[in-house]
Amino acid sequence: MLSHLNIDHVYDSSHCHLVNELFCPLLSESVIYKRGVGYFTSGWLREAVQGLAKFAENGGRAFIVTSPHIEKSDWDAFVLADEASRSAQVYETLKRHVDDLEVTLREDTRNALAWLVADGIVTFKFAVPKNRIGDYHDKFAVFEDAAGDKVAIHGSYNDSIHGLSNGESFSVFCSWNPGQDGYVQSHGQRFDALWSGRNDFFHMYDMSEAIKHEICRLRNTSSRPYTEPDRPQPKAIRVPSNVQLYDFQQKGIDNWFSNGCRGLFEMATGTGKTFTSLAAAVRAHGERGSLLIIVAAPFNHLVDQWNEEAKKFGFVPLLCRDSATSWLQLAKSRIQDFNNGGRDSLVLITTHKTASASNFIKVVSKARGYTLLIADEVHYLGSRHLKNALLESYQYRIGLSATPDRWFDETGSQEIRGYFGKTVAEMPLEVAIGTFLTPYRFIPHLVTLSDSEFNKYTQLTRLIRQLMASAEKSIDTEYLQSVLRKRANIVSKAAAKLPMLLDLLNKQIAQQGGESVRHCIVYVAPGEADKYVRALSNIGLRVHSFIHTVPNDERLALLDQFNNGHIQLLVAIKCLDEGVNIPATKEAYFVASTSNPREFVQRRGRILRKHPGKERAIVHDFVVTCPRRSISDGMVDIAVTLLRKEMPRFVEFSSAAENEFEARDVVFQTLLYYNALELLELRPWDVYRSTQDKEQEEETYE
Repeated sequence: MLSHLNIDHVYDSSHCHLVNELFCPLLSESVIYKRGVGYFTSGWLREAVQGLAKFAENGGRAFIVTSPHIEKSDWDAFVLADEASRSAQVYETLKRHVDDLEVTLREDTRNALAWLVADGIVTFKFAVPKNRIGDYHDKFAVFEDAAGDKVAIHGSYNDSIHGLSNGESFSVFCSWNPGQDGYVQSHGQRFDALWSGRNDFFHMYDMSEAIKHEICRLRNTSSRPYTEPDRPQPKAIRVPSNVQLYDFQQKGIDNWFSNGCRGLFEMATGTGKTFTSLAAAVRAHGERGSLLIIVAAPFNHLVDQWNEEAKKFGFVPLLCRDSATSWLQLAKSRIQDFNNGGRDSLVLITTHKTASASNFIKVVSKARGYTLLIADEVHYLGSRHLKNALLESYQYRIGLSATPDRWFDETGSQEIRGYFGKTVAEMPLEVAIGTFLTPYRFIPHLVTLSDSEFNKYTQLTRLIRQLMASAEKSIDTEYLQSVLRKRANIVSKAAAKLPMLLDLLNKQIAQQGGESVRHCIVYVAPGEADKYVRALSNIGLRVHSFIHTVPNDERLALLDQFNNGHIQLLVAIKCLDEGVNIPATKEAYFVASTSNPREFVQRRGRILRKHPGKERAIVHDFVVTCPRRSISDGMVDIAVTLLRKEMPRFVEFSSAAENEFEARDVVFQTLLYYNALELLELRPWDVYRSTQDKEQEEETYE
C-alpha cells in the first residue's frame, strides 16, 4: 500500500534517481496511474520497467496524457485542416512515432510497450492546445492503490531519457497526510477534466485502434516482460449445457423481448428466476452485440450467489459492495473499456443499497450502449430509500420476485410496476409443486393467548382504533407505529408458543428417537432466538441460531453443518428469508410470522426446494387465538380482528398442501364459534385490498 512507503516531500534529481526512488516504488503499490506529461518517449520504460511490471501484476491501469510533438510542417497542415480531418493528421504523426519505436528501442523495452498497450494496461491520449500557438507542457501524476489512498506529484520532469539527465524535481502530496489531501484532489480533478475533454483549453485525441494494431505488430513470440495478473480467462457467453429451460421459462423470455425487454418475472421461490433472467441476458447480449448488466440484490450473500451463477453463463462479474475503495476505480476502468469497445460485456453485481448510492449511479451513468438491470427481490426497490436505483437510463429491465407487490404500500407497488412493466413470466407455487418444488403437509397448531396477554391486546387494539379515528385531525404517526408494534409483539411472542414447541418435539423424540429431528428450522420473533436455542438445547437437540449477528463466513459453515446433520435444528428470525439456499430442510415451525405474505410465502418456498431423498416437507404454523373464557359480548370483534390477521397465512399454507381439508378441520370449530367461517376463503392479498384504507399492521423486523 502507498501509505506503507517512506515518501519524502520533495525529490530532486541532483541527489536522487527520480525513476528508481519515486516512480518505481509508487507504481509498484498502485492500481491506478494518471500521468500528464509534456513529452513522453518509450525509452523511459527501460528505466521504469520494474515498477511497471509490478503495476501490471497488480492489475493496474495507466492513463497518460501527453503532447504528440508535431513538427512545424505537420502543425501547419493540422491548422489548415478542418475539424473532420484533425484526427487523421494526428494519426500520421503518431504512426511516425510508432515507427521510430521499432527502430530505436531495445528489444525488451519495445515488447514492454507493445504488451502494455495490447493488454490495455496503458492508455494514451494526446492534448493539443486550441490556441494553435502553445503546446501541452504540464508535468504531474496521481497514483492510487487498492485501498483508495493517493499520491500526487508535480514538478518539471518529462518521461524521457533526456529528462533523466536534466536537473529536475517533484513536490509530493499524500492523501493521508494532514493538509495534503486538497492538493491530491485538485490534481486528480484537473487530470479527469483533461482526460474527459472538459478542459476547454485543449483538444483531446484518443490513440486510434489502427495505432494500437501497429504497436501490436511489434510483438514477437518472446514472453511478456512482466507477470500477467491473474484474470479469469474469457468464456463464451452462453446458457450452460446442463441448464435446460422449461417451456414457461422460455415463454417468459420471449414475452420479455416482445415487451421491449422489460417486465417482471413473478415466479415462486425455487422455480429458476436466476437462471431465467441470466438466459434472457445471454440472448440480449447476443442480439445487441454488447451489453452492460447490472444485478442488484438485497443482501451480500445473494451477491455471492449471483456471482457464482453468472460465471456459469460465461460472464466475468465485478462485485460492487462494501467500501467503494474496493470497487469504484475498477468499475470506472471497466466501464471505460466497455465504452471504448474493449469489452462487449460487463456485469456489475451489487446490493440494493449500493445500486441506489450516488457514487455507483455516477459511475454507471457514464456507460454508453445497452444496459440491463436485473433486480432480485424487486419488491425492496419500491421503498423511498432504495428507488434511486431505478435509473431511467437502464433501457432493459427485469424485476424478480415471487411477490413483487409491496404489503400496504400501494405507492411503492405502483413504482415497481410502472418502472418494470407487466408480469411477463409467471409460475405460481400451486403449479410448481410436484414439478419444481417438493409436496408438503401442513400442520397448524392453535396457540391461545393468556388472559393477561389478551387484556393487553384488547387495550392496544382500542387505542389503535382511537388513534386511527383521529387521523383526520392530527396523528402522531411514530406513536401509532409504536403501539402497532407492541400489539404485534404480543402475538409473535405469546408465552404459550415455546412450551407447545417443546411438547411437540419431545413427543417426536420419545416416539422416533432424538435423531429423527433433522433438517429442521424454527422461525421465532426478534429477540427470542437465544431463549429458544437454550430451551431446545436442554432437551438434547444440537441447535444453533441463524440471525443477523452471525458473520457471513460462519453462516456458510453453519449451513454446511445443517445440511450434513451435525446441526439438527436452526433457530432463525429473518436471515433465512431471502435467497439462502437450504434445500435439505424437511421440516419448519412458523412459531412467529408477520402478516406480510412476502415473508411467509418466501419462507415456505425455501422449505419446498427439492433435494435428494426429500419426498415431502412438513410445515407447522402456530396460529394464535383468544381465550374464549375471557371474551365478553363486546370483545368478539377483537377476537375476530386477531383471527383476521392470522388466517390469511393459514389459508395460503393450507391451499397448496397435500392435506388441505384435514388442516382446515383444526380451525373450523374456532371460526364457527366466532361466526367467522368466511375467513377460510380469505387469501393474503384479499386482506390487503379490503383493508388498504383501514387499520394497518406494522411489519416486525429483527
